[in-house]
Amino acid sequence: DSPKPEHSDAQARHESHTRMGQTAQPHGGTQSQRQDKQNMAIWKEICVGNLSRKYELTRLSPDAAKCLAQWEGKDLFLNGITELPASIAEKLSQWEGEWLCLNRLTELSPEAAESLSRWRGIRLSLNGLIELTPQAAKYLSEWRGKEMEVVGLGKISPEANKYLTAWQKAGGEIISR
Repeated sequence: DSPKPEHSDAQARHESHTRMGQTAQPHGGTQSQRQDKQNMAIWKEICVGNLSRKYELTRLSPDAAKCLAQWEGKDLFLNGITELPASIAEKLSQWEGEWLCLNRLTELSPEAAESLSRWRGIRLSLNGLIELTPQAAKYLSEWRGKEMEVVGLGKISPEANKYLTAWQKAGGEIISR
């Protein structure tokens, strides 16, 4: 018996395409197109009450966000979501749970922060944020929750920090390290 190669030709091509930034799929388009199809399938599942794959989402549609907002669970982990348009944040802000995790967001627009500030939950996790603008921090400082996680936050201006510090002094807890 001769030893089998560790990688097949197909695996080698896949790894090569992956290294180049966009994964080509033999059947079904790019990684992005496959992800869109998967997101759409999960959105449909969510809106018929099956939330078992919500953690796999990388994007939310307005309808899926509306369906999620009606869910009666306590913890909503959407750590695959990489962008949060204000319209989606507005729908999520209507969810009545306690802990909302959006840890893959690297940025948060002031408009999305304003929508999240209306959410009535207890704990908000935004650990993927790299930077927080003063305007977004101002809106987040209006949130009435108890605990905000921003562990990944690298850049924060003195003005933005002033808003978060004021929120902390008013009784909120910020977890940043």
